[in-house]
Amino acid sequence: MVGGPGCAAVRPGGTKDPTTGKPARAGALHLPAGSILAFRTDAMYSSVRPDWPYSGEPGDYLLKGAMSWEQTTPSNEEELYVLQALEAEEL
Repeated sequence: MVGGPGCAAVRPGGTKDPTTGKPARAGALHLPAGSILAFRTDAMYSSVRPDWPYSGEPGDYLLKGAMSWEQTTPSNEEELYVLQALEAEEL
């Protein structure tokens, strides 16, 4: 799960590459096609682990959790809720 401002979950955020200082390629539009599982008000669920930089600046995306084992992609909200519960247990 990636948390960030709800409106910034789709478009590139304020995240900057720490080595160049230029805007990083972050946000849902920069993930592989088909990897977005769900959007919530302040979260995005993806089947891939994003490697976006995080410096604590406003607009940065924060990786709040990741499954330590492979999961099947949920096909409905009920299956997503099961994954959310598993994630909560793991945190």
